[in-house]
Amino acid sequence: MLAAALLLSLLIFDGNTRIVTDTYTVSAPALPDGFDGMRILQLSDLHGAVFGRENEYLLHEIRAAEPEVIFLTGDLADSPGQKEDIRSLIPRLCAIAPVYFVTGNHDWTCGWTDELLAMLEGFGVTVLQNEWVTLYRKGDSLVLAGAEDPNGPADMMTPEELVNAIVRETGSPPAILLNHRNDRLELYASLGVPLVLSGHAHGGVIRLPGIGGLFGHGGTLLPENEAGLCLRGNTVMTVSRGIGNIRGTFRIFNNPQLLCLVLETK
Repeated sequence: MLAAALLLSLLIFDGNTRIVTDTYTVSAPALPDGFDGMRILQLSDLHGAVFGRENEYLLHEIRAAEPEVIFLTGDLADSPGQKEDIRSLIPRLCAIAPVYFVTGNHDWTCGWTDELLAMLEGFGVTVLQNEWVTLYRKGDSLVLAGAEDPNGPADMMTPEELVNAIVRETGSPPAILLNHRNDRLELYASLGVPLVLSGHAHGGVIRLPGIGGLFGHGGTLLPENEAGLCLRGNTVMTVSRGIGNIRGTFRIFNNPQLLCLVLETK
């Protein structure tokens, strides 16, 4: 009995502290050829967690992925006590590659949202609050957009309004869209967005071999689109299992995850 309890404790410790980096080749022929081979590091749902002294373990794993850009897909923070850890992390992320951020639900309930967003921008992070920018690579360009989390301002534009505004201005939907929540695949597929990056689901918190994530938000069992590459029509949505935990929870068979996405446009 003691040996079993010890083994379980070691499994839980490993499953909440050892970072895994999963590399996916994302086939996206709708993207310009100049972006073929581009390496994207997706970091989601940090929840203010710290991995190693001053997050050096986390930073080491991100550097090892050799990203060209870093996309933060929400829930960076969830309490005021995390300010200094995040303040220490962000400039060192920006030293690795350009960083782009979209909010998650906890970023709006953390108690220091305005300060968080100002801090990110002050360190050079591009914060996309229902906004879009143009990325350039090898003579080609594409539109990167960020859809604000529903916990944001009540009068903000909807995801449909955001995509339609981009279509009116550029002639086509955004090529890549950052969107924290993982429940909008059908919507973005209907709007013709080729690639969506999401998080939020924490991989179902507990993952069962051969089954997948056990819990969804709201207590649903065996949720859909809780991790990995999710496909609908010509739209690919990546769902990160995230790297931190919501306070009071822990992972089982579900290590903290970084996603390295390699674009394949040809």
